[in-house]
Formats: sequence, C-alpha cells, structure tokens
Amino acid sequence: MLAHLSPDRRDEAETAAPGRLIVLFYDQVADNLHTAISAIARNDIQERCNAVNAAIELLGDMLQCFSLDADDEIVINLEQIHTFLIARLPQVNFHNDAKFAAEAIRLLRPIRDAWAVADKVEREAAEKVHPVAFGTAGKARPKLKLVRPSL
Repeated sequence: MLAHLSPDRRDEAETAAPGRLIVLFYDQVADNLHTAISAIARNDIQERCNAVNAAIELLGDMLQCFSLDADDEIVINLEQIHTFLIARLPQVNFHNDAKFAAEAIRLLRPIRDAWAVADKVEREAAEKVHPVAFGTAGKARPKLKLVRPSL
C-alpha cells in the first residue's frame, strides 16, 4: 500500500495516526490523478497509465482501512464512492480523457478535507488529555474507527 506513496508521504506514513494516514492516501490519489492529467496534455501514455493505475490500486487498498460495519452509513457511502471511482477511472486510459480524472479529484476533495478536519480534532483532543505524552513521545495517537493497513 505504501508503495504508491511518494517518498515524503511514505516517511510520514510510518508514524502517522490513522486519520492522517487516510489524508496522505487521498492526497496521493489526487497527485496521481493530476499527474495523469499532465501526462494526457503531453501525450505521455506510459506515465498516464502508471498514474491512473496507482490511483486505482490505492483507492482499492483504502477500502481495507475502513472498519466494514454494515450498519455504518459513512462506511457504506465511502465504499460506494471508492467502488464508483475504481470502475470509472479506467476511462481516463481508455479514452485518453482528463475529464474523468478531474471528476474523481472533485469527488474526493471534500472527503479528504473531512478526514483532515477529523484528524485535527482528534489530535487536539489527545493533546488536551495527554499534552506531554502526545507532544514528546508521539505515542498517544488519536483512535478513529479504522483498521491500520499492513505496511
């Protein structure tokens, strides 16, 4: 899963809290899709395919990070969005068309931003409860309902 992250994000992911890890993954998906859009403009088929495929694989891997509780409406909605995008993104390669990548970026942005806010709130709450442990050792991590992927 970390293989699709940039080196900077990979380093941060090693110690990231679950919420931050999800933000890193969404950021990487968006970067991959921006790369695909740029590759289309340059007619670089190989780079476009690599970027789209990396985005698809990362979106699929991210599904494993959510605790799949059948009654959790948020998880169900996330699964549906990821599944839709995984099915839709091959159109970027089939049609060499950036509109599908731009559509995915537009759909993922609010989800990414919501995870960033949730992570910030969890961090601030953890700092209030354990300011010394959280600030120095970094071990008091916020706990969101996520399953940490195997790195």
